[in-house]
Amino acid sequence: MKSIINLYGALIRKEDFERSKKSMLNKCSYLILDQKFIKNIFDSVRFTELHKLYNEYLGINSKSYSFKHRLKVWIRKCRVPFPILRLVAFLHGKNEIEVLVGIVKKARCVTERSGKNFFSPPVLLKDIIDEKRLYEIGFTVADGTLKNHQQDICDGSSESPYMSKFFLRKLKERKVYLWGLKPSSIAVCKGKERNRNMWKLTTSCKSFIYYINFVYGVPLGKKHNIVKEPEIFNFIQNSAILKPQKAFYRGVFDGDGSASKQSSSINLWSTSKILIKQTEKFLKKLDIQPSIKIDRNGFSLTIKSDDYKKFAFQIGTHHPEKSKTIIKRLKIPPKRHIFIGLKRKNIENNCFNFEKTKNIDTKKYKILLPLKPSKKLIILANYLIPQDQHKLLVMREGNDLTFNEFYAILNEIQTLFNCKIYINPCTKAYFINNTTITQFFRTFFEYGKSWNAINKAEEYELLNKFKI
Repeated sequence: MKSIINLYGALIRKEDFERSKKSMLNKCSYLILDQKFIKNIFDSVRFTELHKLYNEYLGINSKSYSFKHRLKVWIRKCRVPFPILRLVAFLHGKNEIEVLVGIVKKARCVTERSGKNFFSPPVLLKDIIDEKRLYEIGFTVADGTLKNHQQDICDGSSESPYMSKFFLRKLKERKVYLWGLKPSSIAVCKGKERNRNMWKLTTSCKSFIYYINFVYGVPLGKKHNIVKEPEIFNFIQNSAILKPQKAFYRGVFDGDGSASKQSSSINLWSTSKILIKQTEKFLKKLDIQPSIKIDRNGFSLTIKSDDYKKFAFQIGTHHPEKSKTIIKRLKIPPKRHIFIGLKRKNIENNCFNFEKTKNIDTKKYKILLPLKPSKKLIILANYLIPQDQHKLLVMREGNDLTFNEFYAILNEIQTLFNCKIYINPCTKAYFINNTTITQFFRTFFEYGKSWNAINKAEEYELLNKFKI
């Protein structure tokens, strides 16, 4: 049997029973089914047994003619309370689960007693982890709330309020066909007066709210620090988990993230330490190295310029304003050079070939130079950037280090090369003013930009990727 969600557990809640079991059928979810199928389901069990179980379940003493009338109404309206279908499945004994799964698969959609709102819940795992659905869940986790039987998704644009309105209308169109929601149950409206650029997408459907709370773990009420990625990811094989996770985190970054217009960086802010740590772990899986900062209001995660292009192609965005900003910034390559790797052509038998070097005089300056590459040397090379023929900059920018950690790196460099590191009093930049060490790194280590500006083909690829 294919993986199927516990739809009964998702839609039927304890609070539906708390006040009065007698009124429970007025509040619970109903399944819309084919009329002939409903009749066959009720005919598959004895009427007297179902009537008896119905009375025991609700704690009432209804007459047989009254219960029979109810059955006829449910058949005529093609919608049946989910708990009643659960009772029918229970009467099938050992085949209970099989019968209930069959009923769930045949359901057209879920509604309420009035039939006013409805939606079509995905029941198979492959449909639950659909990328478009998980993008919306990620956005809800970041910048949405579930309360009073409705879902609110907010978005504000610093550039134009109509950009947010356009974006949320696109989300509304997607919600209708993704979740089978009634169009009239979804509304795009203006946010609070104090923020004129804010728009809100509101979905009013109790069973839909219950479903995404149960299946995806989106909390009801105030989120604070309890939001996290869906636990359903734990049930997906490693080979199939990457695309759903990318879609979820794309939604998270579109909801609570921002793309700087002045620099090539992406920021994410959240009150949830769990979500920030999970985001960091996922980004590192994509070989993106973010940095995290803590303030009194929450946690911020920053993706710096070195990984900017990688983020755009690996995760990306569907938000029109962020899409415009990211593509614009990708046309401007980073100014800063980084360590790329060793120049293998100048290394023989795993040793540095010093015949390839120029202007190296270790005796004059009493400089120590390693004879062959080592793990420690390669780590330190990430912090040393040749500025010209005679000077090496010691870089702290781009490396997520505290001052004490950076100070330890400075000591390691001075010890390894037997040199002195100076500081520019004006720019506060650290540097080594030594031709020998500079030429050593220029000869055996390769430096360059972390990425090149996008071309027309790459721009076209991203525009298609970013479309909602």
